[in-house]
Amino acid sequence: MAIKTTPFSGWHLSGKEAEAFIKQVEDTTPNPSAKLAIENGQELAKEYIKKGYIVLRPNTKKNTRRV
Repeated sequence: MAIKTTPFSGWHLSGKEAEAFIKQVEDTTPNPSAKLAIENGQELAKEYIKKGYIVLRPNTKKNTRRV
C-alpha cells in the first residue's frame, strides 16, 4: 500500500487498498444502516417543518423511533 499526499494535491491509493476502494465505490447495494438513517432523518425533518422544533430522547421504551 502507498498513500501519497502533498499540501497542493489530494491523496493516491495503490495496491489492495486501491482495489478495495474501487469495489466499495462501485457497489450499488444499498447499505441498510444508511437507509434507516435516511428514514429517521426524513421523519425528523417532517416533524421540524410541522412544529418548528424536534425532541430527541435517549433509547427508551417510550421512544418509537428506530435507532
